[in-house]
Amino acid sequence: MKRNRLRTGWFGAISSPFDWLMVRSLGKSARREPLFLEMLGYGLGRGPVTMISVGSSDGIESLYALRRKRRDVTVHLLEPDPVNREVCRRNISARFPNADRVHFHDLAVSNRTAEGSFFRNPETPNLNSAARAGGACEEFNVRYVTLDHFLESNRIQAPVIVTMDIEGHEVEVLEGFLGFAAANRGVRILLEVHPGRYSPQHSLERILQKYFDSGYRTAYLESAGVPVPQKFKERSLRPVKVIKDRGLYAGPDDEFVLDAACHEHLNPVDQTGRVTRKIVRSLLLERD
Repeated sequence: MKRNRLRTGWFGAISSPFDWLMVRSLGKSARREPLFLEMLGYGLGRGPVTMISVGSSDGIESLYALRRKRRDVTVHLLEPDPVNREVCRRNISARFPNADRVHFHDLAVSNRTAEGSFFRNPETPNLNSAARAGGACEEFNVRYVTLDHFLESNRIQAPVIVTMDIEGHEVEVLEGFLGFAAANRGVRILLEVHPGRYSPQHSLERILQKYFDSGYRTAYLESAGVPVPQKFKERSLRPVKVIKDRGLYAGPDDEFVLDAACHEHLNPVDQTGRVTRKIVRSLLLERD
């Protein structure tokens, strides 16, 4: 796997106090999610690619892709929150003022194409959600689309990489993407998992099994809480890279992923007795 040097200072010129706040938040995001960005670097591959960012947040993934790929990437950001969209737009224009390959869409993504409710977290809008949960309490109406519908409507073809960190709604997004994903090679999906929000009726395990049955595999997995959780030790899994309390693992098998990523597991964090219920943070799926 090609290693990516994540450096500060590549976000561009700062022209206002608002821009400074946004750039500072981007720097924190890059430091907070280095392994997620490293997986993104691998997922972008070689040659031209289309990136679909489901939920733009501060735009860190899109900026990383633009910096890495330049004109070899076309970015579509699907973000229903106007505040997040504006933050993302400013962050990108500050670094890439002529980014004509970046397209913003006032859309949410699900397993249906219809109007529906969306919930904004006024304190931390990166935790917005399609369901009323935690601090996501400001309800407004948005248009939902499936990724299958969006890609067909915009005549987007593989290779494609989809990124998402959407507080549990990845189950529905993956359901609405299975048609395109199963029919095409050169598709990669980078997602954060949220096992505390899954249930038998809202099962990531069920939809991931469909992807595995369609020929997908887990290229990389990022641990959560500690670099090597106990369940990883039991399988003699070793990280290919460790940054702080997370480890990066290459090619874990389907059975392990369906258990470790889709369900909560109590795992000690340190000697004080603290535990985490989440031992997997993110996955990169691929089908070449």
